[in-house]
Amino acid sequence: MYFLQIVTPTDRIYSKINSVLFTEGVMLSLLTGTTAAIIVLVFLLRKWYSILQDEVTKRTRDLNESNYKLMKANESLKNKDEAQNKFINVLLMSFGLQYSLSLMLFTFSNPQI
Repeated sequence: MYFLQIVTPTDRIYSKINSVLFTEGVMLSLLTGTTAAIIVLVFLLRKWYSILQDEVTKRTRDLNESNYKLMKANESLKNKDEAQNKFINVLLMSFGLQYSLSLMLFTFSNPQI
């Protein structure tokens, strides 16, 4: 009885294993780098969101304050306009010039007549 045994040299086996391990190491490094970059990007985006949210809150508060001031100024102007109209009406009634002033206002507002 004879046996035939084929032996592969270990250096060829180890070279193939090392080649596969090197390729896997490169892939793992790329995956790790990509994951780290994504994590950094997520943290930066969350920080940017927080900054933008604070800015929106501040500007909304400023806008509400401006709207309140504008509303108060508008009310004041309406009150002053009403007081002015009352004053003019009293003045016209006291001098009896209501008809002539109306005629003049009509003439000035319609110059083509």
